[in-house]
Amino acid sequence: MTSQTQVRPRSGVRVSDDLRRKVISLTAPNRAGSVPLPSNIGRPGMVLMSDSHGAISACLELYGALPSSVKYRIDLGDKVDRGPDPIGMNFLLQTLRVRRLIGNHDAMWLAAGLGIPSQSIELVRWLMRYNEIDFLASELGVSLTPLWNYAEKYFPAGSHRIDVKSKTSPNMEAAATYLKIIAEAKVRFPEHKDTLLNDSDMRVRNALFFRDGASRLTSGESDVFLRLTGGEKLSNDDAAYFYRLVGGQGSLNDEAQSVVDHFTKEFIGNIAFYNFVKWMVGDGDVYVRFRADQGYPCDIIATHATIPLDENFELSPFLGLKGRDMMKGIKIRIQLAMEAWRQLIEGGSDMMMDMHKETIHSLALLPWTAGSPIYGRQMQTAARAVLPEGSGLWREDKERFFTHFEKLGHWEETLKARQVIAASFGIADPNNFIIVRGHEPSPDGLFQVLAGGAVINIDGGLAPKYGGRGGAMVFGSAGAAWLQYPGLQYTPVPIPGGKM
Repeated sequence: MTSQTQVRPRSGVRVSDDLRRKVISLTAPNRAGSVPLPSNIGRPGMVLMSDSHGAISACLELYGALPSSVKYRIDLGDKVDRGPDPIGMNFLLQTLRVRRLIGNHDAMWLAAGLGIPSQSIELVRWLMRYNEIDFLASELGVSLTPLWNYAEKYFPAGSHRIDVKSKTSPNMEAAATYLKIIAEAKVRFPEHKDTLLNDSDMRVRNALFFRDGASRLTSGESDVFLRLTGGEKLSNDDAAYFYRLVGGQGSLNDEAQSVVDHFTKEFIGNIAFYNFVKWMVGDGDVYVRFRADQGYPCDIIATHATIPLDENFELSPFLGLKGRDMMKGIKIRIQLAMEAWRQLIEGGSDMMMDMHKETIHSLALLPWTAGSPIYGRQMQTAARAVLPEGSGLWREDKERFFTHFEKLGHWEETLKARQVIAASFGIADPNNFIIVRGHEPSPDGLFQVLAGGAVINIDGGLAPKYGGRGGAMVFGSAGAAWLQYPGLQYTPVPIPGGKM
């Protein structure tokens, strides 16, 4: 694939003069900030935000509320996707020298740029779904014509059964969803990578996606189709059959494959896309750690979502590593992948891409899989696209990190989990550290304290499409406080070793 890739220069994207002035004003030395810091935090140290999803206005206000004495700025990931200004977020985070961690949405953009077909079409599907697709065409110069033609031919309005959200391009979203389900089948359903569907299976599968397919079913096939789509919880046998249908014979025909290949090549050979992803992933960090002896009331581990754990409250492996070693290993893979992509973009050489293809393609597991530390669930795209919620297959079981720390009263299990995490990350006192994460918006837009203070979730839903409420977590030498948006009011945060 990469040997046929042509690097295509794109025109540069612009930041408005008004936004540029606002962002640059935040870099002024000895800037006071618009809201006085609360006394309980002591000497200010750092601010953390998560899941901004392009909410540039809110981020400007939150960073503007803080004085320049807040030295470190950390973004926990998921920086764009729901708009309204991905380029503005790029400029803001770079100009303010924000340390960027990888979120699962960021990993999707990365994997798409690296030429991984399932993630290339997934990115298009996602942007279609949330009406952000114009960004690809107008700012990054990605042609949407092949998908438009394919959707017009096979997914005209009323022809499909695929659930869509797009208000501007529903048929294109449906087409992208279909292509994504088939393109990812061998990775998503590895148990069926060698499964061949017979003619009857193919008729049932076709009926799941297309309305006219039901008329071609035999009576026995109709019974199966009605059980799958009837709204009742599926039996184990019917659930297994559904996974067989969407996982088996997981290959696209030549016409469909050409659409996926178009986006794969468009992304990997696009200089503007490369530059956009480069700022998004930063140094490839998946976590950051601050020590109590660096002037904080406790040790702090910040990451986007999870530190994977198993049913015995021990560390769980991902890509062959556990805990801090796993987090560092992901960073190394991302850095290697970005260097290979840079060599392709800047020098036209795909040698490094080919040499490390297996390692690079392993990054496709980061955005949407259960074992991934930046997602922690298994996305159920196929079930959610064509089955009713009552089928029972919409459920995305959380990684055990979430369930361990969200159970109330399970103090022995929580203590064990804290101990194994502390040992992995070199923390001396398992009772004097916290894990700060984002990833799951709280319904009231506030931070969430879990497991007696072991974990603090700071994804308050900052993006307008999450309700536009959220905030920032400010840590100092004596404690922490939550800066709420909108309103810009502080709330004390209970942390080990801190003052309330």
